[in-house]
Amino acid sequence: MASGVSVTLALGGSRAANLYPVGLLPPAVEVHLATRDGSLGQRGPVTDLLPDLLRWADLVCACGSSALYRTLKRQTAQIRLALQAGFLYGPVPDGLLACGVGACLGCILETRSGLKLTCVDGPVFDLMELEL
Repeated sequence: MASGVSVTLALGGSRAANLYPVGLLPPAVEVHLATRDGSLGQRGPVTDLLPDLLRWADLVCACGSSALYRTLKRQTAQIRLALQAGFLYGPVPDGLLACGVGACLGCILETRSGLKLTCVDGPVFDLMELEL
């Protein structure tokens, strides 16, 4: 934001008490909320908010499960008509970082460009590279 980039946050959870306290965010962050029980923001999953946001986004940084990433990739392909490298990023879902330095090989991840070590090559990856 200091460099003039606009930031929009789509935040979802099962109920309002599970969400990050948006009052702690800088005022410049545009926030869209969804709760499954409807206690704050739109009722339903956060993925219901994404189609409108994906239409104009320049870059998406997501954090969630493999299911969220699959939905995000599907929605992006439908809305933007193509999945381009360098548009969707996220930390490896459900992954383990056993040793954190690549010695144990316990975090091997299969990507389109070959095997990667989550702790050395990631943990954030272009979601187009991941086989989800």
